[in-house]
Amino acid sequence: MQHPICMVSCMEMAAAIELFKVVFQDVSNSDAPTVTAALRASRRLRSALEAREGELHLRLESLSSYPEKLIADTTKTSVRNAERKMKRATTAAQIPVLGTALALGKITGEHVDAYARAANELSMSERAVLALQSPRLALVGEHGSFEEFTHELKKAAVTAREDDGTERLKRQRRSTKLTTWTDRNDGMFCMHGRFDPVTGLRIAQQLADALEAQFTQNVPADCPTEPGAKQDFLRAHALLHLLDGHGTRAGRPEFIAVIDERTPGPDGEPIVDFGYPVDVPRSVVDEMRARAQNYRIVVRDNTVVSADGVLNLGRTSRLANRAQRRALRALYSTCAIPGCGVRYDFTKIHHIIWWEHHGLTDLNNLLPVCERHHHKIHDAGWQLSMRGNRQLTVRFPDGTTMHTGPPLRHAA
Repeated sequence: MQHPICMVSCMEMAAAIELFKVVFQDVSNSDAPTVTAALRASRRLRSALEAREGELHLRLESLSSYPEKLIADTTKTSVRNAERKMKRATTAAQIPVLGTALALGKITGEHVDAYARAANELSMSERAVLALQSPRLALVGEHGSFEEFTHELKKAAVTAREDDGTERLKRQRRSTKLTTWTDRNDGMFCMHGRFDPVTGLRIAQQLADALEAQFTQNVPADCPTEPGAKQDFLRAHALLHLLDGHGTRAGRPEFIAVIDERTPGPDGEPIVDFGYPVDVPRSVVDEMRARAQNYRIVVRDNTVVSADGVLNLGRTSRLANRAQRRALRALYSTCAIPGCGVRYDFTKIHHIIWWEHHGLTDLNNLLPVCERHHHKIHDAGWQLSMRGNRQLTVRFPDGTTMHTGPPLRHAA
């Protein structure tokens, strides 16, 4: 009997050929819709190839004692990457609706990988419950964004758990580790750590405080300019700052109670925001909240109407204060530019009406944007405007515009 994915691959051979033609057409003089259509076809074709690779990987598993090494040598990749692909193939075979969607190009290998990571945190019985949600998750993956898929996946995993997450946190604490080694290629000292989310919050808060204390106004002269590399560089130096004994706080996370009068939390209580994507039991949240400094922020119609601290500084300060940063974090989980996934804590606070153009450091003139998009705004001609409900419009130098609705941070 044929593997279900293989049957789909065979049935879609003609469609794959058509996709191949679209991908490799000459686009040197094409318009944007033609190029995006080629990218869409490329994504679908790549997904089908990933599904087929999975079949081959599973076949090698029955033929070799160490299939990961054979795959790594054959495809010129690392054993670690081969192990990840083997896990993807196994998940696609165990959850046929995802495997079929992958073979048809409706989802990507990233969707399957995300599902595998979520399932890995569950017991066998809990995985069976999660599997019942796979048809719905496949549809979300096909028609929604990847962020929407992972959001629904997280909710499904929480529903599948047989407890409130306490046992999971115990397993995570037992799995905490820190590995160090020296890279043989360049001699650099390397570290890799895995920490339970409660410990992770402490570390993340300390690093965020050190970053703010050290690099809000100035960065080292030898700091890279590429946004991702710059953040990694500054984070490493923030760690050195802490190791030198310059910690600014005890490492306890800030809690932000966001009151959305239209959309209350599922339990009727204020939504507790750590500022980082973590999942801990409610009992632990309550315990940490009792020990942390709490801030109350009330949001109405996507506008902060009440918060602790001063939210409007006018021209008295160019830099946003802590109260303004907390208020913006209550509204945004990431960079405000649509589709950008850079977390809020790694963004810059941008004046929509620039400070140089007499803009005010008031909350309704401030927006969190990542390093890359901040450069686009200041150096590449992007123009931003925002309505009272924080609906954002981005005007590009070529005359096109991009619109986004109000932020949904408080309803997440």
